[in-house]
Amino acid sequence: FFPNARDLFSWSKFPCVLKAGHCHGGVATARLENQSALQDAAGLVTGSGNDAHCYCTIEPYIDAKFDVHIQKIGNNYKAFMRKSISGHWKTNQGSAMLEQITLTEKYKSWVDEISELFGGMEVCGLSVVVGKDGREHIISACDCTFSLIGDSQEEDRRQIADLVSARMQNVCRPSMAQTGGPPHGIRQPSRSSISSRGESPTEDVAPTPPAPAGPRPAPMGGPPPIPERTSPAVGSIGRLSSRSSISELPEEPSAPAPTSVPGSVGGIARRDSQTSQASSVSSASRVSSRPPQTQTSVVEDAEDTMKNLRKTFAGIFGDM
Repeated sequence: FFPNARDLFSWSKFPCVLKAGHCHGGVATARLENQSALQDAAGLVTGSGNDAHCYCTIEPYIDAKFDVHIQKIGNNYKAFMRKSISGHWKTNQGSAMLEQITLTEKYKSWVDEISELFGGMEVCGLSVVVGKDGREHIISACDCTFSLIGDSQEEDRRQIADLVSARMQNVCRPSMAQTGGPPHGIRQPSRSSISSRGESPTEDVAPTPPAPAGPRPAPMGGPPPIPERTSPAVGSIGRLSSRSSISELPEEPSAPAPTSVPGSVGGIARRDSQTSQASSVSSASRVSSRPPQTQTSVVEDAEDTMKNLRKTFAGIFGDM
């Protein structure tokens, strides 16, 4: 590892492989045969950006027979072997043969060890180069940035999506404090119990006393009483006012006038006046106790009463 491109000139073993950047993806690599090629590559890396952001590595060149890619997606493990047909030293360029091979226990233990080293990764990959001498070299280990290869790419993408979705449902589920619900172990009363409790009468409220028994007041919307009409007739006004006050009294059954032997003229006149007063009182009380009818019937009754009074007064004073 070299923090900047100026330190590359200290390398002395050739041939070698230069890898620029931490995510080269097998593309930003170059095979260097001698010191002159190293200087040229170092100049290119230096001019590509700031020295503080330049990241590059140099590795010994391995004459590989093929390479092996091991991937882990959850509990699913796969291994692929890739061999160059065109003879290029990069198996990911030119013509190459790709084949899915049986995952051995050694490969599975390697990828599990890488997963545990970085906190138990559920998606990770491992690249192994097998030299012509049969030795195996682990050249890279990555997380979910590894490339999907082979005919099972769609299946691998679906497995990754399902794994991420299941993990989000378990880890990102909102807690009770965030949702505003009651803490665990405290039972919240239901709305039905609260509403029924609010509708039921409380013990502090005293019962309403019953209404006292007695005569109910007359409704306010009834028709007003019709005042009696008094017209100036023969006689004094004082007698008429007294008769009108007598007519306000409740009606009593009138007794039949007693029959007597005709006597003097004064006694006959007195009995006639008593009879006329009784008839006028009974007729006036009948008018006042009669239920209200139409205006026409009330006026006719009042006129009949006045006619009777006139006849009575005329008979009394005429005899005198």
